[in-house]
Amino acid sequence: MKKLALSLLLIPFIALAHHGLAEFDQTSKVTLKGKVTEFHFTNPHCVVEFDVDGKVWQAEMTSPMHLKGWSATSLEPGIEVTVTGWPAKTGARY
Repeated sequence: MKKLALSLLLIPFIALAHHGLAEFDQTSKVTLKGKVTEFHFTNPHCVVEFDVDGKVWQAEMTSPMHLKGWSATSLEPGIEVTVTGWPAKTGARY
């Protein structure tokens, strides 16, 4: 029983390290303007999908609990957004 309790206490700390930033090129930033196609207000990260000249990009955000005042309807389809972030090293639109 003690082993189970200890394991459950460690889960939040393990979850914090679920991934790093290795998949992103942190030496450059990209800024894109487009229209929201979908907004996923979900854990562990919110994701906004947006259309830039006919190509859909995805931007990973923080978790919903850190987006104070936001909701699943904060970014409705068609809203124009400007997104700045590190591009994926693979060249994916992410």
